[in-house]
Amino acid sequence: MPPRLLGNLRRLWAAAAQYRKRLTICPHPPVRLWIEPTNVCNLRCISCPTGRGHVHAPGRMASGLYRKLIDEAAGFAVDINLIGRGEAFLHPGIDGMVRYAHDAGLNVRLETNATLLTEEMSEAVIRAGLDFISFSIDGYVKKTYESIRRGGVFEQAVGNVVRFLEIKKRLRSRKPYASVQFIQTKPFLETASRENESRFKAAFRGLPLDTYRYVTPHRYVGEIEEHLSGSRYGYMRRTVPGRGIIRLRYTPCPYPWMSMHILWDGTVAPCCMDFHRRYLLGDAGKSALLDIWNAEQMRRIRETIASGRHGEVPLCASCDLLYQTSVFGVSTKSIKDFKVFLKENLLR
Repeated sequence: MPPRLLGNLRRLWAAAAQYRKRLTICPHPPVRLWIEPTNVCNLRCISCPTGRGHVHAPGRMASGLYRKLIDEAAGFAVDINLIGRGEAFLHPGIDGMVRYAHDAGLNVRLETNATLLTEEMSEAVIRAGLDFISFSIDGYVKKTYESIRRGGVFEQAVGNVVRFLEIKKRLRSRKPYASVQFIQTKPFLETASRENESRFKAAFRGLPLDTYRYVTPHRYVGEIEEHLSGSRYGYMRRTVPGRGIIRLRYTPCPYPWMSMHILWDGTVAPCCMDFHRRYLLGDAGKSALLDIWNAEQMRRIRETIASGRHGEVPLCASCDLLYQTSVFGVSTKSIKDFKVFLKENLLR
């Protein structure tokens, strides 16, 4: 087994162990970092607070701050997720951000709405060493796509994904692992016929697209409205308990034990869904990540969530992901997500 892969697996195991033990002080650093390039977006998606105009102090991460974060993370993190409240390709230095993290030995992941992808930028991020890219489409047909991702043009978005994959094929690059993602909202399901699915997927035939990903719409921290998710608790209602043998139960979120989220200005949040900056943990521009990791605020949120008092944390009080099926205290969703993570990042 390659040394880098072995080291990453050991880091993941150590982080999972401190989650299972529900430690308040975590000796192992975060293994996954979400770093927000920008909170600005060019679309007005119906399920996104950013798309509804709820943006706090729009801006883009400075290169000096980003390099500081990567220099620190290189000693302990497994991957860097260039994902936040905005569109990553609105940051003019996104290809440089990918390259800097890649050169530091980190797996680099990115999500995009694909509307701003040019051929030049597509080739730049592929050559920079991007490990994973997810294209958020959310509709098989033009009417559905444009009703969900307002401001986007269906043909443009799909065409940009096709050209990205053509460039990947021309470069004979195994990476990035490429995924087209659909959030299964009610508007998506209304036009998700097999005929529409087949017609959509025909556009990618013969191209190096690795997977299609279908995401059950959770309400996360209460941001996703019921008429989109299909119920007050989208994830819970769509989870089949197995005829009463396996039951939904309170399962602490693994984020505070395994990851950190850094907003574009350096503010640290415990969750990538904290769109409104409701629970801030520190400033990564002024403090080291490892100092923030076990500071009082972080210890408090771990203890609160572990003891089932999540209702005391406004960010977590209305999150449906805290009630799941579980095995030995670990949610089955987390186990499935971990398998997907290994496939997308490590075991290829």
